[in-house]
Amino acid sequence: QACQRLLGNENVVAIIGPSLTGTSLVIAPACESAEMPLVSCGAGVRIVTPVRPYVFKTAQSDSLTAERLVDYAKAHSIKRVGFMNDSNAFGQNGREEWLRAAKTAGVETVVLESFVTSDTDMTTQLTNIRAANPDAVVCWGTNPGPAIVARDMRRLGMKQPLLMSHGIANMEFIKLAGSAAEG
Repeated sequence: QACQRLLGNENVVAIIGPSLTGTSLVIAPACESAEMPLVSCGAGVRIVTPVRPYVFKTAQSDSLTAERLVDYAKAHSIKRVGFMNDSNAFGQNGREEWLRAAKTAGVETVVLESFVTSDTDMTTQLTNIRAANPDAVVCWGTNPGPAIVARDMRRLGMKQPLLMSHGIANMEFIKLAGSAAEG
């Protein structure tokens, strides 16, 4: 609705935002049809793939982040990973990009779990991941989910490294995760 109001305003020459992949994916076709430049702050590579003349984004793509996480895993002899993602568009895109990059690099994803953005406990998913005995856990999402994953991994005594997507690159993660953010 907000996008439609902006598209109907003759004084608007471009739209900056939204900051979420899912919302950006929803409004991109309308902006494209109206020939209104959209500069999304979301990270999902699908925002700009396929290329559309009026749709842009500022955040690094989830494909780049997945490739860097795989590089890190390989450099640290991490061969088996438990992967967990938010079930929203950002998390789903991240899962797809992780699976593509990991497969290409020969890093095995031994278990896939997901959570809903509003979940307050990740014990069930982490118990399933722990049972698969991965070398590391990758969590793809935005707060509060990743902070809860960090907290619950510590509470469950899981010692594997926890690798995160770029969705936690903010002070809110540190605040929410507390001491579980250390290390």
